[in-house]
Amino acid sequence: MKAFAKRFALVFALWTIAAICGGLADYLLAELLGRHPAFWAVFQRPLTEQWIWAALTPLVLFVAHRFPLARPALARAIVVHVAAFLLLSLLHCVVAGAVGGPLLAVPAHYPGSLLKLRFLEEIYGDIWMYWPLVCIQALIDSHARAREREERAASWRRCWPPPVWRCCERRFSRISSSTPCTPCRRWCALTPAPPRT
Repeated sequence: MKAFAKRFALVFALWTIAAICGGLADYLLAELLGRHPAFWAVFQRPLTEQWIWAALTPLVLFVAHRFPLARPALARAIVVHVAAFLLLSLLHCVVAGAVGGPLLAVPAHYPGSLLKLRFLEEIYGDIWMYWPLVCIQALIDSHARAREREERAASWRRCWPPPVWRCCERRFSRISSSTPCTPCRRWCALTPAPPRT
């Protein structure tokens, strides 16, 4: 629980930094165009959007870890991620509407659904919220697998004499078994083990 709290605090801080950068860019652009908006009002929208996505980030990372975009289940993972993206984007819009997050533009006397308007307004931006998180989780998982392979290789080097793991290193890294090839097994059977020091 403590580790999760630290990670969520880091996620919240990173999304807040992104919101501040976006708000400053909007404020400077408005000043350049001579609009002179209220300083803090400019930050209401980006902070609302990024904090909602900060809350959704653990869900995105869980789905990305559970359904990696890799073979052999690539087609299923794509379907799951498209569905998850649409559902989380809709949830984002529902929460933003509930907390009073401002829309970019609402036409006067607009008769339609504000949720539909918000969804169509936000879906492109949500692409750049959801899919980078999927890529980040893929990189985290890839790094973890690489470390696991390195630890396994180190274990093999301790278990087998140097001629064996030099011969079978590719075999060991390709499959989870730590059994050397047949010639090496015969070599080990015929070669007396060195005395342990």
